[in-house]
Amino acid sequence: MHNDVSGTVNGPTVQAGTINGGVHFHVGNPAPVQPAPYPYGVTQPPRPPQAPTGGRRLFQLPWGLAMLPYLVGCAALSGIVNFATGHRSLQLDIAGDGVVVLALVVVLALRWWSLRRRRRAAAATRRPGTRSPAATSFLGYGGTVLDRLTPRRLRGSSTLSLVAIAVLFAAIAVAGLLDPKWYAGDRASLLGSNAALVFCCVVLVLTTRLLVTRRKG
Repeated sequence: MHNDVSGTVNGPTVQAGTINGGVHFHVGNPAPVQPAPYPYGVTQPPRPPQAPTGGRRLFQLPWGLAMLPYLVGCAALSGIVNFATGHRSLQLDIAGDGVVVLALVVVLALRWWSLRRRRRAAAATRRPGTRSPAATSFLGYGGTVLDRLTPRRLRGSSTLSLVAIAVLFAAIAVAGLLDPKWYAGDRASLLGSNAALVFCCVVLVLTTRLLVTRRKG
């Protein structure tokens, strides 16, 4: 077979002895670029790393919504204490709050003692070769309860935000305690004072617990 190309040729040309599968010409359009294959087991490209956003905004709406049940609970507790003390003075209200806190500590201690007895009974009847549950102190049990009560939004805040929150609520509590209107004996001026103090104390306890845990970690 003789294959000869002569004369003027405009456009692509192919000279071959045998062609199998046909000939495709791409004129003016570059060949499509195939994306690089992903690593084995990866079905989509990895996302670029993003900076954590938790704790960047100190007073964001989700954090406020997370603390709303605690605010309602503190208001209900202070209302019960105010009704029991007659809401005659802030000193009586604070004393009533102390009695309630002491009662909660007693309930927590009884719960811890009951769990400790169960663990001892389980350790006495356990099979050889099995591990007995680790004993937890009362302070450790109380810290676990506080961790479960802490909202996720508060746990996700940065250390700087936690320090700012603790300082802010501590300043509010101190300013309230130093306000002479709260000691004038007027019920109108005492309205909401006990609830505000209880809520500030709750926030301070939760933030202090988080800061201490992070420092130890």
